Order: sequence, then C-alpha cells, then structure tokens
Amino acid sequence: MSGCFSPAGAGDDGRLLMPLQVARAGLALPSVDELAALRAEYDAQQSVTLRRFLEPALRSWIHRRLMTAAWDRVVHEDLDPPSIDLKLADPLVEGTIHALLQDENLFAAVRAITGCGPIGMYAFRVYRMDAGAGHTDSWHGDNDGNRMVTLSVNVGSEPFEGGELRIRDRATRRIIHRVHNTGPGDAILFRIDPALEHCVEEVRGPVPKYAVAGWFQKGPAASLGRLVRR
Repeated sequence: MSGCFSPAGAGDDGRLLMPLQVARAGLALPSVDELAALRAEYDAQQSVTLRRFLEPALRSWIHRRLMTAAWDRVVHEDLDPPSIDLKLADPLVEGTIHALLQDENLFAAVRAITGCGPIGMYAFRVYRMDAGAGHTDSWHGDNDGNRMVTLSVNVGSEPFEGGELRIRDRATRRIIHRVHNTGPGDAILFRIDPALEHCVEEVRGPVPKYAVAGWFQKGPAASLGRLVRR
C-alpha cells in the first residue's frame, strides 16, 4: 500500500484531525512537523489520540459486520481478578484489518511517533464490552518482551458511557493519563513499559463498546494462548 501526505484539519466538532489515516485507497501519512507534534504529545502523556484513524466508510463497513457477527466469550485469566470481554468471530473483518495494518509505512510512522524499536507485525483482536455483563478490566501491563506499543481503535458508531482508558505509574499508582475514546474511527496509541500499567473501566448505558485492540510488536507472539484463554 503506498503512502501519501495529508494535512491536518478540523472536524465537524472542531477537534483536530490527525493526519495518520488508514483508508481503502491508501495510507495518509503525517508531515515531519505533524509527526513531531504527535511525538511530543506521546512523550508527555505516554499516549496520543489519532482522530479518524480509520476512514469513515471503512469504519462503517466494519461496524455493519459487527452488528450481525458471532462473538466468543473470552476470560483473561492472566489478570487478577480475571477480566471478561467478547471476541469477534468474523474472518472477513479480521482479514481486512490484518491486510490494512500490516504496512511498512504505518510501522515507520508509529516508530517516529513512539520511538519504539523495529516493528515486525501488528497483532490484534476485535472485542465488544457490554454494560452489566461482567466485562470488567483489571490494572495490568501488556509487556511480554515482544509487544512495544498498543493501538486501540474505536469501531463503534455511537458514543458509549464508561470504557475510559486509564494509564498509571506502576510503582506509585499515580494516574498519568486518562482518555475516553468515543469518536468513531479514532485510535489511541499508548506506551508499553514495565513501569506502566493500564485498565479500561466498565461500560455503562445501552451502547456497547466496539474496539480493535492490538500491539505493534517485534515479531509474532510466541504463545498467545498463554495470555488469553477462552
């Protein structure tokens, strides 16, 4: 997939649209100055929000598939207490996301923003969190020696209540950053480090949270089954 440059602009809600976007026609990449601004934000709060990371038409297609898809209940038993969510079972959506995000130009942009090492692949899952269904999360870190940066993309179509990401210092438990990523197609990049941990608060209200959650990592996971058990 070839890259192209696209300037940042303002959305209908007045928010800055970050110029890193995955689209069916290709990948829009930031300029040098825009990359510097993203890097500064990431360094300051261990996280950066990428507005409309997925183009609207692509996100809408994914969301329509999610409305009729099958979901598997997943218990993350490596956490204490274990967290629960629902994992998508749709090879077409998963294959599309895989094809779009295994992109060397995207990897280079992520490295420029985060300062991480060489990226071998982006490993991910698509999940759903429903209110009142026990889909609670625990404080944890994603550091396994392979993962370097987390990318979470909102593929829902409506704002949801709750589901806020919180990042804190592991030793002091001081909250470093918190973000409620409810913009359709918006994404969050955040740092994986032994000194950090994070959690996602429980979803409230009638609207579920739909997200792609994954990791830019050095290479394929050695044993994914060790980390997530159905």
